[in-house]
Amino acid sequence: ALYFPQGKGRAILFLFSDQTGGGSESMEPKRLYRSRSNSMIAGVCGGLAEYIGMDPTVVRLLYVLISIFSAAFPGIIVYIIAMIIVPLED
Repeated sequence: ALYFPQGKGRAILFLFSDQTGGGSESMEPKRLYRSRSNSMIAGVCGGLAEYIGMDPTVVRLLYVLISIFSAAFPGIIVYIIAMIIVPLED
């Protein structure tokens, strides 16, 4: 769900797991993990794909295209930082 507060012109994005089943499930925020099953290098793009519910191949292609059009260097640094920071899935 998107939340746009009325003050200071800032937008905050909250992502919660889909609660379509009703019932007594608690709304817990989704957790971002590096994927073990959809891993090509370190599982960063695979984990991101699982988090946002997209095909891992599409996320990888978008990542490569964005990296190429932004001179590739920032994309490599972001990937390495994500590889270090994002925990591996259990």
